[in-house]
Amino acid sequence: MEEKDIIALAQKGDNSAIDELFSQYKKLVVSRARKYFLVGGDLDDLIQEGMVGFLKAINTFDEKKGEFSSYAKRLINNEILNLIKKSNTKKQAIFNEHLELNNQGEIVVDASTSVGLSDNQSPESEFLRQENYEDLIQEIHSHLSEMEQSVLKLYLEGYNLNEIQKTLNTTYKSVDNALTRIKNKLKSLR
Repeated sequence: MEEKDIIALAQKGDNSAIDELFSQYKKLVVSRARKYFLVGGDLDDLIQEGMVGFLKAINTFDEKKGEFSSYAKRLINNEILNLIKKSNTKKQAIFNEHLELNNQGEIVVDASTSVGLSDNQSPESEFLRQENYEDLIQEIHSHLSEMEQSVLKLYLEGYNLNEIQKTLNTTYKSVDNALTRIKNKLKSLR
């Protein structure tokens, strides 16, 4: 049976056709997901989102408009990138609100920009919160190498992996590995 016939069956809800397409394209989804890094997530999250894109591709494909594989790649990438953008927006907002990076790429605490006291927060609890926060920043500093701090700084500024690679004059793989190490180290701090 040709792929277009399998796609037609899948679009009609044939589960065996959908399973057949998933098995044929799983490697593509995994390879696309491996190209990206999700702060606070892992490869499985990216693969799952890629599979959502792949399912959308099956459901919305029109053979008159081109090849299925190209269409599927585009939708898989779009879903993965949408997840990363959503994640980065939330994570970036937290970091922008609470972290400042100095010119050396080190994370610093700026007490003058700390959030004011809420109505139910005592000065003592605010002091303890700020002290805990400063301890966390110090712990982050102590766990990240200079390379990792540089990568984190650029990543938080919105650079993608290729831009970070060029800026730091290193390889793509080195940047990708550094981001993986950063993620693992930050998870261990929880």
